Amino acid sequence: CGNGGSSPVPAYILSKLIPKDEQIEIFSLFSGIGGTELDLDKNQFKTVAFCEWDKFASDVLRYHHPNTINFGDVTKVLERRAEVPKCNMVMGGFPCQAWSSAGLRQGFDDARGRGDMVFHMFKIIQELKPKYVLCENVKGLMTFDKGNAFVEICKSLSELGYEFDFEMLNSKHFGLAQNRERMF
Repeated sequence: CGNGGSSPVPAYILSKLIPKDEQIEIFSLFSGIGGTELDLDKNQFKTVAFCEWDKFASDVLRYHHPNTINFGDVTKVLERRAEVPKCNMVMGGFPCQAWSSAGLRQGFDDARGRGDMVFHMFKIIQELKPKYVLCENVKGLMTFDKGNAFVEICKSLSELGYEFDFEMLNSKHFGLAQNRERMF
């Protein structure tokens, strides 16, 4: 999901959660170049919309998915609600810079607003009411502010009516040549 999730990892998670005969229409937020979507867009899964503001990443999305709408800025999606196609899954790796040990770790107070992007994701989820939601982020989210930010995010998902679980997975355990731990 997004830039951080390597494609085999979300595919593995979804194979455990979703019955094989259920058709899934995905709205991908914070899509990056859409690597996850390329892996998922086979038979059971179809990406029906993206949300990626970066010009170069958007060019890659357009190349691989020329007929799929890209809403660009996640904060503007609901202004275009009438254009959002039917979907039963919202997934995304909201920006990690606010939580990552490699960043400034400013959390919800991130000067560039990256820490609050998860709440824009939740507003979209609240409006669309998809059956499934898949979120991804760095492991630093779990320890930031003694876990309080993670608890707030979990509480928000619960208030939206979702039952959830979380797990830390490393892409090196999925046949990829990278040591990339992510929380899903």
